Amino acid sequence: MDILHQRVWLWDEKEKQAKHWNLVGRREVKSSKIKYSLSNAPESTAAKRLAYMQAQRYWVERSFQDSKTSCGMSDYQARG
Repeated sequence: MDILHQRVWLWDEKEKQAKHWNLVGRREVKSSKIKYSLSNAPESTAAKRLAYMQAQRYWVERSFQDSKTSCGMSDYQARG
């Protein structure tokens, strides 16, 4: 796995000043797909840790999909 990590400044023109973010790029070994993400993790966070957290997103999304299917969460409606 190849990892690219760079600290970048982002400004949405709504805030008074730009904020520091981590730009993470990760190339998968088998498929050679490149995935990019932004993280607001502290500057001291290692590039390998950022790449690991980025890779875990699949499992988080998958658990939401499974919950919606198994428990009927897709039909659940909250009324306020």
